[in-house]
Amino acid sequence: MRLPPRRVPGHMSYFSLRAGPVVTALGLLANVGCQDEQLVVDPGGVAGQVCNPITGRPAGGADVSVTFSTEAAGDKTREATADDNGFFDLVGIGVGTQLLEVKTEEFDTDFDVPIESRATFQLIDPACRDLAPPPGLGLIVGQICNRHTGELLKEAQILLTLPDGTVDDTHFTDPATGNFEIETVTGTIVVSVIGVSFRKTYVVEVLEGETVVVEQSADCTGGPLLTTGFITGDICAPDGVGVPGPLVGAAVVASWQDGDTDSIESVETATDVDGHFELLSLDPDDNITVRATKDGFAFSWNVRAGENGGPLRDRTIMPDGINLTTGVGCQPLLPDDGRRYLVVEGIYDRIEDALVRNGIQPEIEPFPTGLGWANDLFANTERLSTYDVIFVNCGAEDSEFATPGGLSAAAKNGLRRYIEQGGSLYVSDWSYELVEQVFPEKIDFFGSDTVFDAAQQAVGGTYDTRVLDADLEDFLELSNFDISFSFQAGSIISQVGPGVTTFLEADMNYSHDGVVDTLENTPVTVSFAVGLGKVIFTSFHQENDPGNEDFVDVLNGPEDDVLQYLIFSL
Repeated sequence: MRLPPRRVPGHMSYFSLRAGPVVTALGLLANVGCQDEQLVVDPGGVAGQVCNPITGRPAGGADVSVTFSTEAAGDKTREATADDNGFFDLVGIGVGTQLLEVKTEEFDTDFDVPIESRATFQLIDPACRDLAPPPGLGLIVGQICNRHTGELLKEAQILLTLPDGTVDDTHFTDPATGNFEIETVTGTIVVSVIGVSFRKTYVVEVLEGETVVVEQSADCTGGPLLTTGFITGDICAPDGVGVPGPLVGAAVVASWQDGDTDSIESVETATDVDGHFELLSLDPDDNITVRATKDGFAFSWNVRAGENGGPLRDRTIMPDGINLTTGVGCQPLLPDDGRRYLVVEGIYDRIEDALVRNGIQPEIEPFPTGLGWANDLFANTERLSTYDVIFVNCGAEDSEFATPGGLSAAAKNGLRRYIEQGGSLYVSDWSYELVEQVFPEKIDFFGSDTVFDAAQQAVGGTYDTRVLDADLEDFLELSNFDISFSFQAGSIISQVGPGVTTFLEADMNYSHDGVVDTLENTPVTVSFAVGLGKVIFTSFHQENDPGNEDFVDVLNGPEDDVLQYLIFSL
């Protein structure tokens, strides 16, 4: 993995791995009467990063050495140990083309390096593959008014749910002005503001170097007494195994028709980290429809606000307002029939069956579709725009991925644009080339990026799979579980770049040169955002094709629950 430029120990200048030779401040080393240890005059050096040519991961702890000859002192050796990220630095090397050796218990690699006087040659190891740089930063600013009291929220806590699912709870509004300004990572951020008798949540899109305003209340006044009501509730994910967990970031909208103008009025919010929402400033004489949505799921309530005196009252009369989910604890969302899902059939996986078990009826792109299906689908932006999510099974026809240059430029550009504009992609196992060729900066798959199917080296078996995402762990009520990988050549992720969330990982066995080794902490299921949309890749199958006698397992245990959870991020 490439890292940003760093300072070379003992040198006064920065270097980049992509730069050419860098002149250093090595002084002229003179031989002053020491006949037993003749030093090299005007030496050079070499620095860079080395990686494991099998896995592509940085070769932390590798032994790096150069042996060279001098007329005065004979053979000399310069040695160093690569740091945890595979970086090393060697100085005092004789001028000329020298042999650099890199050794670990797993591999032994040589490089011819040209050493120039008073310069440091920057080694570019082809085994190290570029991944995306860390995500950029943007600003979230605001000033929130409590419309019930007519006061600005001062010293209120602000919780940020970040794109990777972590929660940043270190921010508060200014105690004097109520203003807040928060620098945070780019992507979709759920902002929950919690004050005294106040909770409200916003969903914002943070762009690099830009400022997004949550709310700026120049005129903070309260709503009229006895005509301002509120609705609360709690939203959770659909029932899986065990108790469903809270669903953060679900949009909740209350809408009603204005009796004077016949126009539709609305108030909206979003669920916070506890799945809770509050809809404020509602008229108790109105009949209100409340609809909660999150990606492919939704639920609606019809609230007759004025019936029997009206359940919506000012807090001084009914402090708890009306809670739509008091009787059920929390309301699971249901599949939203308004969304369209497309599944590309494959030989070895049947995501479509798992979707049906979860109440979703997808459209099917049948197999075999023949050479050209990927270009016909992904280069057709008009057709792509009609789907909310596209699933590609393991074993989909992949001839296009193997052609020189891989997938066509039109298909790559079309798919990337589809994701950037809010579409989502879910890819299983052998179809990994689709992710590797369109988003190479996000995931480094096992083996060479230029060799078709190089990542298909995993050895089948039952693996103890660890849950890394805290929200997924809460949803599953499991921190680890066994997944049976019935394949004999599964696709392996070597490493992921910044901004990629790893949901599941395992210590995977892989085969090379007739030897079976273990790649520890191997990502199994990952996700990353591109613009407004997301991509999910999973090495394990949702279920194996029951129509193929070699693949008879129907997987409807934790695998189904993982898929159900992930749909909320698509």
